[in-house]
Amino acid sequence: MLISGARTTNQNKNFKPLFIGFGKQALEYARVLKSLNIKINSVCISNLKRNKNNLRKYEIVHIYQDIRRAISEKKYNCVFIFLPWYLIEKKIIYILKNTNKRIFCEKPIALSLKSLSKINKLSNRYNKKLYILYNRRYYNIHFFLKKKINKNSSIKAFIPEKINLTLKKIDKKLKGKIKYHLTSHWIDFFTSVTNKKIIKVKKNKNLYIFSLSGKKNLITVAPNFPGKITAEFKSNNYIYRLNSLENLQVIDLKKNKIIKKIDEFGYNKFKPGVLNLIKSVISNKKILLPETKDLINLYKALSTLPF
Repeated sequence: MLISGARTTNQNKNFKPLFIGFGKQALEYARVLKSLNIKINSVCISNLKRNKNNLRKYEIVHIYQDIRRAISEKKYNCVFIFLPWYLIEKKIIYILKNTNKRIFCEKPIALSLKSLSKINKLSNRYNKKLYILYNRRYYNIHFFLKKKINKNSSIKAFIPEKINLTLKKIDKKLKGKIKYHLTSHWIDFFTSVTNKKIIKVKKNKNLYIFSLSGKKNLITVAPNFPGKITAEFKSNNYIYRLNSLENLQVIDLKKNKIIKKIDEFGYNKFKPGVLNLIKSVISNKKILLPETKDLINLYKALSTLPF
Protein backbone atom coordinates (compact mmCIF):
# COMPACT_ATOMS: atom_id res chain seq x y z
CA MET A 1 0.00 0.00 0.00
CA LEU A 2 1.61 3.22 -1.18
CA ILE A 3 0.07 6.20 0.57
CA SER A 4 -1.23 8.69 -1.95
CA GLY A 5 -0.43 12.38 -1.99
CA ALA A 6 -1.97 15.02 0.25
CA ARG A 7 -5.60 15.39 -0.76
CA THR A 8 -5.82 19.13 -1.27
CA THR A 9 -3.69 22.23 -1.44
CA ASN A 10 -5.56 23.51 1.63
CA GLN A 11 -4.34 20.55 3.66
CA ASN A 12 -0.77 21.45 2.73
CA LYS A 13 -1.31 25.08 3.68
CA ASN A 14 -2.81 24.08 7.02
CA PHE A 15 0.23 21.99 7.91
CA LYS A 16 2.42 24.31 10.01
CA PRO A 17 5.23 22.36 11.69
CA LEU A 18 7.70 23.64 14.25
CA PHE A 19 11.09 21.93 13.87
CA ILE A 20 13.16 21.83 17.05
CA GLY A 21 16.63 21.20 15.67
CA PHE A 22 17.63 21.44 12.01
CA GLY A 23 20.37 18.88 11.53
CA LYS A 24 20.73 15.89 9.22
CA GLN A 25 17.46 14.14 10.09
CA ALA A 26 15.45 17.37 10.01
CA LEU A 27 16.76 18.11 6.52
CA GLU A 28 15.46 14.75 5.26
CA TYR A 29 11.97 15.86 6.30
CA ALA A 30 12.55 19.38 4.97
CA ARG A 31 13.32 17.97 1.51
CA VAL A 32 10.03 16.07 1.50
CA LEU A 33 8.04 19.11 2.61
CA LYS A 34 9.66 21.27 -0.07
CA SER A 35 8.68 18.72 -2.72
CA LEU A 36 5.07 19.05 -1.51
CA ASN A 37 5.29 22.86 -1.63
CA ILE A 38 4.97 23.11 2.14
CA LYS A 39 6.98 25.70 4.03
CA ILE A 40 8.30 24.86 7.47
CA ASN A 41 6.52 27.37 9.67
CA SER A 42 9.09 27.61 12.47
CA VAL A 43 12.55 26.34 13.36
CA CYS A 44 14.26 26.47 16.74
CA ILE A 45 18.06 26.13 16.58
CA SER A 46 21.05 27.00 18.75
CA ASN A 47 23.47 28.07 16.00
CA LEU A 48 22.17 30.52 13.40
CA LYS A 49 25.48 30.88 11.57
CA ARG A 50 25.92 27.15 10.99
CA ASN A 51 22.35 26.79 9.70
CA LYS A 52 21.93 30.01 7.71
CA ASN A 53 22.21 28.40 4.26
CA ASN A 54 19.57 25.77 4.99
CA LEU A 55 17.29 28.29 6.68
CA ARG A 56 17.44 30.35 3.51
CA LYS A 57 17.07 27.35 1.21
CA TYR A 58 13.90 26.14 2.90
CA GLU A 59 12.45 29.65 3.37
CA ILE A 60 11.79 29.28 7.07
CA VAL A 61 9.11 31.72 8.22
CA HIS A 62 9.93 32.00 11.93
CA ILE A 63 13.38 31.35 13.42
CA TYR A 64 14.03 30.97 17.15
CA GLN A 65 17.02 30.26 19.35
CA ASP A 66 14.96 29.96 22.53
CA ILE A 67 12.80 26.84 22.82
CA ARG A 68 10.52 28.54 25.36
CA ARG A 69 9.70 31.33 22.95
CA ALA A 70 9.29 28.96 20.01
CA ILE A 71 6.77 26.89 21.97
CA SER A 72 4.90 29.80 23.60
CA GLU A 73 4.30 31.87 20.46
CA LYS A 74 2.15 29.06 19.04
CA LYS A 75 2.67 29.81 15.36
CA TYR A 76 2.57 26.08 14.60
CA ASN A 77 0.10 23.20 14.74
CA CYS A 78 2.52 20.31 15.30
CA VAL A 79 6.04 19.83 16.65
CA PHE A 80 8.88 17.77 15.16
CA ILE A 81 11.84 17.17 17.46
CA PHE A 82 15.19 16.59 15.74
CA LEU A 83 17.58 17.21 18.62
CA PRO A 84 20.87 15.32 19.09
CA TRP A 85 20.43 11.85 20.60
CA TYR A 86 21.64 12.93 24.04
CA LEU A 87 19.32 15.96 24.34
CA ILE A 88 15.91 14.56 23.47
CA GLU A 89 14.97 13.08 26.85
CA LYS A 90 16.22 16.27 28.55
CA LYS A 91 13.97 18.57 26.48
CA ILE A 92 10.92 16.44 25.82
CA ILE A 93 9.43 16.96 29.29
CA TYR A 94 9.36 20.75 28.87
CA ILE A 95 7.79 20.41 25.44
CA LEU A 96 5.16 17.97 26.72
CA LYS A 97 4.15 20.34 29.49
CA ASN A 98 3.98 23.45 27.34
CA THR A 99 2.23 22.57 24.08
CA ASN A 100 -1.09 20.93 23.32
CA LYS A 101 -0.12 20.12 19.73
CA ARG A 102 0.86 16.71 18.37
CA ILE A 103 4.54 15.91 18.88
CA PHE A 104 6.66 13.80 16.54
CA CYS A 105 10.02 12.96 18.05
CA GLU A 106 13.17 11.50 16.51
CA LYS A 107 14.71 8.52 18.29
CA PRO A 108 15.90 7.81 20.91
CA ILE A 109 12.93 9.19 22.84
CA ALA A 110 14.69 7.95 26.01
CA LEU A 111 18.02 6.41 26.97
CA SER A 112 16.70 4.05 29.65
CA LEU A 113 13.54 2.22 30.63
CA LYS A 114 13.24 4.49 33.67
CA SER A 115 13.32 7.63 31.52
CA LEU A 116 10.83 6.18 29.03
CA SER A 117 8.43 5.31 31.86
CA LYS A 118 8.68 8.85 33.21
CA ILE A 119 7.98 10.39 29.81
CA ASN A 120 5.08 7.97 29.29
CA LYS A 121 3.50 8.96 32.63
CA LEU A 122 3.76 12.65 31.75
CA SER A 123 2.31 12.04 28.32
CA ASN A 124 -0.66 10.27 29.90
CA ARG A 125 -1.07 12.90 32.62
CA TYR A 126 -1.22 15.75 30.12
CA ASN A 127 -3.15 13.66 27.58
CA LYS A 128 -0.63 14.43 24.84
CA LYS A 129 -0.11 12.76 21.50
CA LEU A 130 3.60 11.95 21.38
CA TYR A 131 4.82 9.80 18.49
CA ILE A 132 8.32 8.43 17.91
CA LEU A 133 9.61 8.72 14.34
CA TYR A 134 10.25 5.08 13.53
CA ASN A 135 9.93 5.85 9.83
CA ARG A 136 10.40 2.22 8.78
CA ARG A 137 6.79 1.59 9.78
CA TYR A 138 6.01 3.61 6.65
CA TYR A 139 8.12 1.52 4.29
CA ASN A 140 6.19 0.10 1.34
CA ILE A 141 7.78 -3.23 2.26
CA HIS A 142 6.25 -2.90 5.73
CA PHE A 143 2.80 -2.26 4.23
CA PHE A 144 3.21 -5.23 1.89
CA LEU A 145 4.28 -7.65 4.63
CA LYS A 146 1.55 -6.41 6.95
CA LYS A 147 -1.03 -7.53 4.39
CA LYS A 148 0.60 -10.91 3.71
CA ILE A 149 1.56 -12.06 7.19
CA ASN A 150 -1.03 -13.68 9.45
CA LYS A 151 -1.07 -15.05 13.00
CA ASN A 152 0.21 -18.42 11.79
CA SER A 153 3.22 -16.96 9.99
CA SER A 154 6.69 -17.48 11.43
CA ILE A 155 9.68 -15.17 11.44
CA LYS A 156 13.41 -15.57 11.82
CA ALA A 157 15.42 -12.35 11.68
CA PHE A 158 19.12 -11.60 12.07
CA ILE A 159 20.37 -8.16 13.12
CA PRO A 160 24.15 -7.59 12.98
CA GLU A 161 24.53 -4.54 15.23
CA LYS A 162 27.81 -2.84 14.37
CA ILE A 163 28.70 -1.51 17.81
CA ASN A 164 32.31 -0.48 17.23
CA LEU A 165 31.58 1.17 13.88
CA THR A 166 28.63 3.09 15.36
CA LEU A 167 30.73 4.40 18.25
CA LYS A 168 33.39 5.51 15.77
CA LYS A 169 31.07 7.11 13.20
CA ILE A 170 28.39 8.67 15.43
CA ASP A 171 29.62 9.24 18.98
CA LYS A 172 31.74 7.20 21.38
CA LYS A 173 29.45 8.45 24.18
CA LEU A 174 26.74 6.21 22.71
CA LYS A 175 28.41 3.27 24.45
CA GLY A 176 25.69 1.39 26.32
CA LYS A 177 22.92 3.35 24.56
CA ILE A 178 23.07 1.97 21.01
CA LYS A 179 20.27 -0.45 21.91
CA TYR A 180 17.88 2.48 22.37
CA HIS A 181 19.17 4.60 19.50
CA LEU A 182 19.42 1.95 16.75
CA THR A 183 18.50 -1.59 17.84
CA SER A 184 15.08 -0.43 19.04
CA HIS A 185 14.23 0.74 15.53
CA TRP A 186 15.26 -2.53 13.85
CA ILE A 187 13.32 -4.70 16.31
CA ASP A 188 10.27 -2.43 16.15
CA PHE A 189 10.12 -3.08 12.39
CA PHE A 190 9.65 -6.80 13.02
CA THR A 191 7.34 -6.63 16.04
CA SER A 192 5.10 -4.04 14.38
CA VAL A 193 4.87 -5.88 11.05
CA THR A 194 4.03 -9.21 12.74
CA ASN A 195 1.98 -7.88 15.69
CA LYS A 196 4.00 -10.17 17.94
CA LYS A 197 5.34 -9.30 21.38
CA ILE A 198 8.77 -9.98 22.86
CA ILE A 199 8.34 -12.61 25.56
CA LYS A 200 11.99 -13.20 26.55
CA VAL A 201 15.61 -12.47 25.71
CA LYS A 202 18.28 -15.15 26.02
CA LYS A 203 22.03 -14.86 25.57
CA ASN A 204 23.72 -17.62 23.59
CA LYS A 205 27.48 -17.09 23.47
CA ASN A 206 27.84 -13.69 21.77
CA LEU A 207 24.28 -13.62 20.43
CA TYR A 208 21.08 -12.25 21.95
CA ILE A 209 17.94 -14.17 21.01
CA PHE A 210 14.60 -12.34 21.22
CA SER A 211 11.72 -14.82 21.35
CA LEU A 212 8.38 -13.48 20.12
CA SER A 213 4.89 -14.72 20.86
CA GLY A 214 3.86 -17.76 18.85
CA LYS A 215 6.03 -20.69 17.77
CA LYS A 216 9.60 -20.38 16.51
CA ASN A 217 9.52 -16.61 16.10
CA LEU A 218 13.03 -15.40 16.75
CA ILE A 219 15.06 -12.22 16.29
CA THR A 220 18.80 -12.68 16.76
CA VAL A 221 20.90 -9.62 17.58
CA ALA A 222 24.59 -10.14 16.86
CA PRO A 223 26.97 -7.45 18.17
CA ASN A 224 29.78 -6.57 15.71
CA PHE A 225 28.84 -9.21 13.15
CA PRO A 226 29.32 -8.31 9.46
CA GLY A 227 26.53 -8.06 6.93
CA LYS A 228 23.06 -6.56 6.67
CA ILE A 229 19.81 -7.19 8.50
CA THR A 230 18.10 -10.25 7.03
CA ALA A 231 14.86 -12.08 7.75
CA GLU A 232 12.53 -14.79 6.50
CA PHE A 233 8.78 -14.83 7.02
CA LYS A 234 6.97 -18.09 6.24
CA SER A 235 3.29 -17.88 5.46
CA ASN A 236 1.22 -20.57 3.73
CA ASN A 237 2.99 -21.37 0.45
CA TYR A 238 5.30 -18.38 0.39
CA ILE A 239 8.55 -17.17 1.90
CA TYR A 240 9.11 -13.44 2.21
CA ARG A 241 12.85 -12.89 2.36
CA LEU A 242 14.43 -9.61 3.43
CA ASN A 243 17.97 -8.87 2.31
CA SER A 244 18.25 -5.67 4.35
CA LEU A 245 15.11 -3.85 5.41
CA GLU A 246 14.98 -2.17 2.00
CA ASN A 247 14.95 -5.25 -0.26
CA LEU A 248 12.31 -7.98 -0.28
CA GLN A 249 11.92 -11.16 -2.35
CA VAL A 250 8.72 -13.18 -2.49
CA ILE A 251 9.33 -16.88 -3.11
CA ASP A 252 6.58 -19.21 -4.28
CA LEU A 253 7.35 -22.56 -2.64
CA LYS A 254 5.20 -24.55 -5.09
CA LYS A 255 6.90 -23.03 -8.12
CA ASN A 256 10.25 -22.82 -6.29
CA LYS A 257 11.04 -19.41 -7.72
CA ILE A 258 11.08 -15.71 -6.90
CA ILE A 259 7.80 -14.15 -8.08
CA LYS A 260 8.18 -10.60 -6.78
CA LYS A 261 10.89 -8.16 -5.72
CA ILE A 262 10.49 -4.87 -3.88
CA ASP A 263 13.27 -2.29 -3.67
CA GLU A 264 12.36 0.40 -1.14
CA PHE A 265 14.80 2.88 -2.68
CA GLY A 266 12.98 2.57 -5.99
CA TYR A 267 9.81 4.28 -4.78
CA ASN A 268 11.10 7.83 -4.43
CA LYS A 269 14.26 9.92 -4.10
CA PHE A 270 13.76 10.65 -0.41
CA LYS A 271 14.78 8.80 2.71
CA PRO A 272 12.61 5.66 2.68
CA GLY A 273 9.40 5.96 4.67
CA VAL A 274 9.54 9.72 5.22
CA LEU A 275 7.38 10.72 2.25
CA ASN A 276 4.67 8.22 3.20
CA LEU A 277 4.88 9.35 6.82
CA ILE A 278 4.49 13.05 6.03
CA LYS A 279 1.63 12.47 3.59
CA SER A 280 -0.16 10.40 6.21
CA VAL A 281 0.19 13.11 8.86
CA ILE A 282 -0.97 15.86 6.49
CA SER A 283 -4.04 13.94 5.35
CA ASN A 284 -4.98 13.03 8.94
CA LYS A 285 -4.74 9.30 8.35
CA LYS A 286 -4.30 6.99 11.30
CA ILE A 287 -0.78 7.49 12.67
CA LEU A 288 1.19 4.23 12.45
CA LEU A 289 4.08 5.47 14.58
CA PRO A 290 4.50 4.13 18.12
CA GLU A 291 3.67 6.16 21.20
CA THR A 292 5.69 5.83 24.41
CA LYS A 293 3.31 3.24 25.86
CA ASP A 294 3.98 1.04 22.84
CA LEU A 295 7.72 0.96 23.57
CA ILE A 296 7.65 -0.10 27.22
CA ASN A 297 7.88 -3.83 26.48
CA LEU A 298 10.58 -3.25 23.86
CA TYR A 299 12.65 -1.14 26.27
CA LYS A 300 12.33 -3.81 28.96
CA ALA A 301 13.82 -6.35 26.57
CA LEU A 302 16.52 -3.96 25.32
CA SER A 303 17.59 -3.12 28.87
CA THR A 304 19.10 -6.62 29.11
CA LEU A 305 21.62 -5.84 26.34
CA PRO A 306 25.07 -4.48 27.27
CA PHE A 307 25.59 -2.15 24.28
